[in-house]
Amino acid sequence: MSNLKKVLSSSFLISGEAVLRKLVGIVSTMILARLLVPEDFGLIAIAIVVMSFIDAMKQFGGAKYLLKSETINLDMINTSWTINFSSNLCMALLLVIAAPFIADFYTDDRLIEILWAFAGIWVIRSLGNPALVMLRRDQNYLPIVKLSIITKIIAIIVVIISSVTFKSYWALVLGQLTTYSLNTIGGYFLYHHRLSFCLKNVKEQWNFSGWWMLQSFVGFLKAQLDTLLVSSMFDKSALGSYHTIKYYASMPISFLLEPASEPLLVELRKIKDNKHYFNQQYNVSFIFSFVIAAPITLFLMQEHYLIVATLLGDNWLEYSELMAIFCLSIIAFNLQRQALDVIVILGSAKSVFYFQTFSFVMIYGILIYTGVNTVIEFAEMKVGLELAIAIVFFIFITLKYTSFSTLVKLIIGLSPIVLSLLLSYYLTPEINTNYPVIVQLLSKAIPFFTIYLITMVVMGYILKSYSKEWQYLWNLSERFLPARLTNNKQG
Repeated sequence: MSNLKKVLSSSFLISGEAVLRKLVGIVSTMILARLLVPEDFGLIAIAIVVMSFIDAMKQFGGAKYLLKSETINLDMINTSWTINFSSNLCMALLLVIAAPFIADFYTDDRLIEILWAFAGIWVIRSLGNPALVMLRRDQNYLPIVKLSIITKIIAIIVVIISSVTFKSYWALVLGQLTTYSLNTIGGYFLYHHRLSFCLKNVKEQWNFSGWWMLQSFVGFLKAQLDTLLVSSMFDKSALGSYHTIKYYASMPISFLLEPASEPLLVELRKIKDNKHYFNQQYNVSFIFSFVIAAPITLFLMQEHYLIVATLLGDNWLEYSELMAIFCLSIIAFNLQRQALDVIVILGSAKSVFYFQTFSFVMIYGILIYTGVNTVIEFAEMKVGLELAIAIVFFIFITLKYTSFSTLVKLIIGLSPIVLSLLLSYYLTPEINTNYPVIVQLLSKAIPFFTIYLITMVVMGYILKSYSKEWQYLWNLSERFLPARLTNNKQG
């Protein structure tokens, strides 16, 4: 198997694992959305933001460092684990101490036990096997995916039973506890490794990790400060709806695009000295991810009402337009992720920090200065600014680290995706609104994605004779499309 085929196959495996990981959240949230009202989700939103805020302060990028390094050894792995475990333990203790004060600030004592539970989960997660990075560097993701499938099936069962039994947000906590506990234990069956405190490589790692921690913290503020602003500007109903719908709209990022970027980081590191192949793979990987991101984004925008009605119920329809707005973050992430991965490989973590800081100041400076009247207007401005900055940043990085001709080839390579989207949008039939919402949604989704897939296959077959990027993608598709289809096309 060629390098890129191995990368994309690994991406499929990781994305499949992430789908199952997020399925726990989907199932539990769907159940809770019908047991609780949006105001109750405001409490969950506050707890998650607080935990994420502290979590962001300890993201030192150890896995990124090990994946991008030319060679690694046990001392480097153990040093990475030592830094990670120490930071997790300190932050867990900080969260335990701060929990009563946080609960007092928000005048809700339920936050104390929730935050204590997640502090314990942090410690359990930090005891995981750090040597699994060896499997990831070798693109051997199958054992990791198998472990994840087992843990997710068990976690789903736990979440469903606890949701029905307790009718409480505690189901989410139990699901997380089950997932991380089983993953921590199972990781040592996949790759033998004895945990050991080590600081032999700490200086080299800290040169990378210090800047990475700063950019992670700024990146968190950029992604989550909006929720804090919404909590201070609007009521809990708006806050709960904003946070929950944002969570659903971001799922394509977390279970498809984000995990798929890891194999790209590994592979681009290997070929960074081959300029021609690097540029070609840069384009292929982006086109491949855009093939997935673009139709999901358009469908979420087009059918936001049906999607919210199906997932969350009638109580949430007042805010369904938020789904149409937040889904544009999928495109913004896709652009930003590709550019940041290239910076990590060819640039430095310091450059990533500079970008995160600049974009954070731009987005929230304009948001705070301008002012908005509704939560819908707030979301429109925030996501619009993110997308505009991501487009400019992506073009700049592409020109800096590849070439103008590479950018032109990329734009041409994206044209069949745009055409396929237009056909899917205009040819999807209207559905009788008297049908149940789930029937309406499926009746829209099936023809939309079927038309898109067929058009992409036809366009890919045509362009493979004119574009090296699409020729590569077409050859790759023969591994996944039915043999009869590709044989007929070749005939």
